[in-house]
Amino acid sequence: FICLLSISSLAAALFAQIAFGLAVGLIYYSSLFYSMDVGEESQGEHGGLHESLIGIGIFAGPAVGAATLYFLPSAPSAVR
Repeated sequence: FICLLSISSLAAALFAQIAFGLAVGLIYYSSLFYSMDVGEESQGEHGGLHESLIGIGIFAGPAVGAATLYFLPSAPSAVR
C-alpha cells in the first residue's frame, strides 16, 4: 500500500490499484472461508462473527483517529 501511494505514473497507479484490490479481495474471501469451514452446524454463527469483527475494525480505526484529534488538537500530525 505504501508503494501504491508513491507511484507517480497514472498507468502504474491504475495497475497497482487493480492488483491491490485483487489481493485484498483474496484475503477477505480466504479469511471468510476458513472462518466458516469449522463444521456444518455453526457456519452462520462464524460468518456473523467474522463480519462483526471486520465491522469493529472498520469503526475502530477512524474512531481512534478522531479521538486523537479531539484529545490532542495541538498535534494534528500525530494521526498520520
